[in-house]
Amino acid sequence: MSIALVGAVLISLIALGADQGGDWTRRAMGGQAGIVEGPAYLYLAEYDPEWPHRFAELAVQLRAAMRGLSVEIEHVGSTSVPGLAAKPMLDVDIVVQTTADVGAAVNCLERAGYRAKGTRGVPGREAFDQPPGAPVHALYVVVQGSKPHLDHMLFRDLLCRRPDLAARYESVKRANADRLPADWLGYSDAKADLITELLVLARSDAGLPVDPSAVEEDGVLYRWRAAVDDRAIDDLHADAFGETPGSYRWRRSRPLSLGWVTASEDGRLIGFVNVAWDGDCHAFLLDTAVASAYQRRGIGRRVVAKALEEAHNAGCAWVHVDYGRHLSDFYAACGFTPTAAGLRRVK
Repeated sequence: MSIALVGAVLISLIALGADQGGDWTRRAMGGQAGIVEGPAYLYLAEYDPEWPHRFAELAVQLRAAMRGLSVEIEHVGSTSVPGLAAKPMLDVDIVVQTTADVGAAVNCLERAGYRAKGTRGVPGREAFDQPPGAPVHALYVVVQGSKPHLDHMLFRDLLCRRPDLAARYESVKRANADRLPADWLGYSDAKADLITELLVLARSDAGLPVDPSAVEEDGVLYRWRAAVDDRAIDDLHADAFGETPGSYRWRRSRPLSLGWVTASEDGRLIGFVNVAWDGDCHAFLLDTAVASAYQRRGIGRRVVAKALEEAHNAGCAWVHVDYGRHLSDFYAACGFTPTAAGLRRVK
């Protein structure tokens, strides 16, 4: 991938992270954070028993804004779990009955002063910026029974009934807020593996498929955003390209990812591709690799195809890839067309 494109991805995702995180700072009164100018950093407040009451007040306003549309309004996220420390910002789902109702819900919210922000990379979820002066909250429209809806509800309910898991989650949040006080992307990514683990447990408890996006072909399991060990990726790249295992940059590049695809056989990682993102309509394939013993079996093409599918689902219009001439045939087989691009060495 070109240096210019890497820079574009980094700048766009930093902007996206700031947009998602808002301007929460430690200037807090009565459990509410202030909004101030200048650099923001993470603040976890102790659980506030007023949060459910603030949600109830907000839900009344949102229901009125829906103008009779049949919806459920759910308090989700960490502020919905009694006793759990959280960023003092409510997370709220407006749950519509069918996909056909999403447009009507978006229109109602825009008339009420909300600004639609699209999926923000999460298929099946519409995100919104709140109106000026409104109580600070993150608002989403989701469809009943969709993956985003179930993920929010199952995660909340699991932590509510399992105080031991809520305590574990809080411990991870506190450690990473202290370690990454100004890095919203890094903080969110540092929780990702535990969230994945807890969602697997929650879905299993509910009798639902653990990973509804997983696909198995010829004994190889292809997954999107599966938990993956740094060392396993180091070893895969070393094997795929005949190099000595080293410290791969996965942990540093992962917070900039829309997602990644893994291919595994009997639990062993044998294929991988990372999908970086500009926060809008462009995605970028990075570091496609297949273990040497599994090359020329179509695994690389399937990994890329899965990446393209998930990028499409997330609302991306274009997927870019930078490659050497020796990989021209491979990427042509994956459907890529050569284009002109600029590249300048800066180091």
